[in-house]
Amino acid sequence: MALPQSHARSTAIAIRVLIFALGVALVGLTAWLGWSANHNEVEAERRRIDNALDQTIAGVLDQQRSVAWWDDAVRKVAMDFDAEFTASNFGLFLTETYQQDEVYIVDGMNRPVYTHRRGAAEGETPSPAEMSSRLAKLKPILDGVRRGERSFSSRRPDLFLDRQAAYQKLGGVRTTANWFSAVVMVDDEPSIVTAITIGPNVDMSLVMDRPYLLVSIVKITPEVLEQVGSSLLISDLRLTPELGEAPLTASEPFVTDEGHTAGYLTWKTAAPGQPILSVILPLAAILSIIGGVMAGRMLTRIEVATDALAVREEKARHDARHDDLSSLPNRSAFHDEAGHRVADALASSGRLRIGYIDIDRFKDINDTLGHHKGDILIREFGARLRRTLPQDIFLARIGGDEFAMVESGHAVERNDIGALIAEALATPLQVEDLAVTITSSVGMASLPQHGTTLDDLTRHADIALYEAKRQGRNRAVTFDGSMAKDLSERHRIETNLREAIRLETLELYYQPLVDARTGRIEEAEALLRWHHPELGTVPPSVFVPIAEEGGLMPELGDFVLRRAVRQARDWPDLSIAINLSPLQFRHRNLTDMLLTLTDADGVDPRRIILEVTESLLLNVNTQTADTLKRLRRAGFRIALDDFGTGYSSLRYLLDLSFDLIKIDRSFVSGTQQQVAAHTIVAAIVEMGHALGSRIVAEGVETEAERQSMAALGCDLLQGYLFAKPLPAPGLAGFVASFNADVQRRTEDVREAAQGA
Repeated sequence: MALPQSHARSTAIAIRVLIFALGVALVGLTAWLGWSANHNEVEAERRRIDNALDQTIAGVLDQQRSVAWWDDAVRKVAMDFDAEFTASNFGLFLTETYQQDEVYIVDGMNRPVYTHRRGAAEGETPSPAEMSSRLAKLKPILDGVRRGERSFSSRRPDLFLDRQAAYQKLGGVRTTANWFSAVVMVDDEPSIVTAITIGPNVDMSLVMDRPYLLVSIVKITPEVLEQVGSSLLISDLRLTPELGEAPLTASEPFVTDEGHTAGYLTWKTAAPGQPILSVILPLAAILSIIGGVMAGRMLTRIEVATDALAVREEKARHDARHDDLSSLPNRSAFHDEAGHRVADALASSGRLRIGYIDIDRFKDINDTLGHHKGDILIREFGARLRRTLPQDIFLARIGGDEFAMVESGHAVERNDIGALIAEALATPLQVEDLAVTITSSVGMASLPQHGTTLDDLTRHADIALYEAKRQGRNRAVTFDGSMAKDLSERHRIETNLREAIRLETLELYYQPLVDARTGRIEEAEALLRWHHPELGTVPPSVFVPIAEEGGLMPELGDFVLRRAVRQARDWPDLSIAINLSPLQFRHRNLTDMLLTLTDADGVDPRRIILEVTESLLLNVNTQTADTLKRLRRAGFRIALDDFGTGYSSLRYLLDLSFDLIKIDRSFVSGTQQQVAAHTIVAAIVEMGHALGSRIVAEGVETEAERQSMAALGCDLLQGYLFAKPLPAPGLAGFVASFNADVQRRTEDVREAAQGA
């Protein structure tokens, strides 16, 4: 039977009131528990700090006792003053061994007989005015020790007395000695001041009616407080002029024994109640609110459940349309939004632009930094784009390092997207502890010039993006009709390249390197060449970028390694240089794999030179350094290729050892026109030789360049002046002929010199 409406309402009201009261009680009790735990912990920490300071005071008295309770001290200080003994065993010992700031000895009438300050030269004494001021400050303490008192404050325990329990046979000294300790202001700084009688520890006949007193001053410096805090595992203990108000910081007045407030002891408190206040209290408050809301919605719970379901569905829809890594809209959301905007633009004869954006050479960067940092780079890149591009531009991440944008309205004519992105990327992106400088390529297509459907526009924007990469990256390119033909040609090249790798129809050519001193060929660099029956000779500048974009570099690299090592077997007098990609270099078993190849073909690893580029050294980590060391221990030589064109850094030249450093041809050709290039090459040669590396000049094409590079100290020369890259079958004959000509010319010169 249903309850009457008024009864049901009153019951609901009673339940709401009860839940509200319980919620308030729960929140209040939780808050009190958290505050109480924090308050009690602060009091306990302050007690531990006070105890540690009392222990420090007792420690200073212990330090004094070690020299003051001593028969020789009475004889050589109080009875027959020995200045050298006093300086050595009191002044220097206490200030240098225990870092006491000031040491004084006064006679029975409290007149100073010896003073020493830490850091002062021996014999250097305070001025009369300074000494008078200091004695005035010390007088209450001196009077206190002579009266047999221990401290100004009865609250300060005499921990020093407890430490003297070990005295048994020498226990008589405790019955005749007195001491006093206090924390007072000295020169406007809180300081520990202790005074102790100088008395015998064995011969009690040396006891004096008014003994001499040893007085020590130890200033409570930040270093002293840091030591106290460290011993108590209390973080950042310090003395501040004002009450500390930072979160999780305790601050208590620091009052000297004279009643003077010297500041505030401030430290990071453990705050055991903070989890209660920061986690449990909000949860308790949330639970109380939820309980109140539930009580208030008892009669409409079906509506509440429906609303909750709608919220979950909305979140699911949001997650389905957004990228987890970048938090930007995903490919699906982009296609929906772009589709709507295309329809609106067609209906209103408006303007619209689709753009594809990606990070240049992201695969190399990802291989160099690792996938974790690569993900961070993508996230930071997306955030930088979102902050840079106008808010009416819809930006999405559609996969990998590729982003897409759609822009409509008059802004299409106003905004220079390429310039905006280039300006945004002028500042490096922060990837954990690395500042990474990147560029991006942009491909764009506009409605109606480049299509009136979303499929046409996205396809043409993608083609424009490929064209931007082909032109050298770091640029924005707008689609035109000729690009579609170019893309088709690239796809054709990629398909045939895959087939050439599979059938191993690629070839290696070898370009000789000439010794700058003797003129003889000593080495040759392996260079990949591709001759196709239909495409003709495809230059590396064409097929290598296509291989990179198509993910074919691992297969290409493996082919070059295997073929070069196998062919090196035919030229036992030549060293062969082989280029390694960053991806190959990060192969876990690179050294073992190379040794397997050389062993199988009977090639000495010392004849193999492995060339790496500066991009590999973008992030020199332990793995990179270890791999280089293992390769060199196995006998392989390491060359740094194209030095000066990438991430040139003296640091990696110092940290890593390179057998050869290859100067890029842009510097070599520039020496004939620019003084700066000549100076740079000279500096590289001098630096490389200092590091034990041989220097190779690349791209030597004229006799003037040869003479210039030789004069600057380059060890090896490479370029068309000596030979273009040669097919493997012709290399041996060319080298023999070349070296024979060099030998003949050398002998002719020698005979001519002898005849003269």
